[in-house]
Amino acid sequence: MPPISVMIKPVSGLCNMRCQYCFYTDELTHRGEGIFSPMEEETLETLIRKIFIYAENFVYLAFQGGEPTLAGAAFYRKVLAFEKKYNSRMLPVSHAIQTNGLALDEEMLSVLKEGNFLVGLSVDGTKEIHDAMRKDALGNGTYERVSKTAEKLRQTGIDYNILCVVGKTAARQPKEVFQALAPHGYLQFIPRLEPFGEENEVDADALTAADYGYFLTEIWKLYAQELRNGHYVSVRAFDNWLNMLAGRPPENCGFAGRCVPNYLVESNGNVYPCDFYALDEWFLGNIRQSNFKRLAASDKMRNFCESSYKPDADCLICPYGYICRGGCRRDREPVLADGNYGKNRLCEGYRMFFENCLADMQLLQSQIREGKVKIQSP
Repeated sequence: MPPISVMIKPVSGLCNMRCQYCFYTDELTHRGEGIFSPMEEETLETLIRKIFIYAENFVYLAFQGGEPTLAGAAFYRKVLAFEKKYNSRMLPVSHAIQTNGLALDEEMLSVLKEGNFLVGLSVDGTKEIHDAMRKDALGNGTYERVSKTAEKLRQTGIDYNILCVVGKTAARQPKEVFQALAPHGYLQFIPRLEPFGEENEVDADALTAADYGYFLTEIWKLYAQELRNGHYVSVRAFDNWLNMLAGRPPENCGFAGRCVPNYLVESNGNVYPCDFYALDEWFLGNIRQSNFKRLAASDKMRNFCESSYKPDADCLICPYGYICRGGCRRDREPVLADGNYGKNRLCEGYRMFFENCLADMQLLQSQIREGKVKIQSP
């Protein structure tokens, strides 16, 4: 059996914020039952037990939402306790949690430290952009509170990175966004997703391919300049592409352009093949009645992965196809009449970026290989 990566939503879509662009809110409206009740202890124990029955070599557990910290510190202490109970082969276990940072009290920080969790903290660039996009349930901006959380994470010695969702506003202010986030050291820039279906109104902050291409180009210039000046600021996409140019495999399926078996477990135990597809159409089964061996071998899992394999015809002749690889299938929606997924909605943005920056990326990778530029942890 392989290593296993499982994403868990302990409180389903429950959240203490009302972000303008939340893809999961949109996802919940496209399935029969939206938000499920918080995960029961029996479901959690069953899940952890079956993970360790199936896995070999390594276990990766990620917790998302909604807002997963609303499950409370006691929930995560149970996670760690059940791991000790069922990890009889002493497999390495890695923990991650993606949070908006509003509910990280001292008890929660303590359990995250104990479990060596990597914390993904959502911050959308500058204060002005963040407060416009990421409001609490009362409609107030959250930047100051999240900034205090980042400082608590630093003081507690908990590793964290920043996840920044890029919409039109952020994409047109790349320098300001980079300068605001660079002090945190580890950054992920995620292009804002389009809602499912054509019935949705276009949002004023919806990301265009041209905007994203401009953003990536300008961020690359800042990233490369910092690195050549001896100050490494990790940007996940650029780190991945540099590694791919060095002959190493991409970090995850989004950079590979092909879906692989992953598992999204909702709070009631329902399992789906991907966080972006927690939909009735792709329901694989419930972990209380099934197991990972059966889920992995299911026709639905196989069909989900195989449907991402065929690239768009333009990708086959694109000079950048070997590094772009078409991107995540969620950005290749909707399904075309022939049953295949189309071209990435941000294709022209990626093309713009690689036209402007690939030569410099190849040069920088050579300089790293030759030891002229050194990558050191921030």
